[in-house]
Amino acid sequence: MPDSLFKKYFEILIACMLLYSMIVIPLKSFLMSEIEQPPFFLVIDIIFDLIFMLEIVVKFFYAYSNRGKVITNFKQISRRYLFGYFFLDVLCILPYYGLPF
Repeated sequence: MPDSLFKKYFEILIACMLLYSMIVIPLKSFLMSEIEQPPFFLVIDIIFDLIFMLEIVVKFFYAYSNRGKVITNFKQISRRYLFGYFFLDVLCILPYYGLPF
C-alpha cells in the first residue's frame, strides 16, 4: 500500500543513506586515495550498494495512488516504474570507483 509502515521506514533508510553518500563520498574522494581508505568504507559501500539494489526490486511492488485509486496491479506498477525512475536508479547504483576522476 502507498502508505504502509514498511514503505515509510524503507524510504527513511534510503534518505539517510543518500545523505551519508552525498557527504562522505566526495570527502573520501577528495581526502583519501583508494589505497588509503580503511576497510570500513569498503564494507559500508558494499552494504549500501546491496540495499540500493534491493530498493530497485522493491519499487516494482510499491502500490501507488492514481486519481484517488490505489493501483496494486504488478504490470501497471512495473510499467510506471520502468518508464519513470528505473533507469536513473540503475545509473545511480553503478560503481563510481574505477572511474577516471
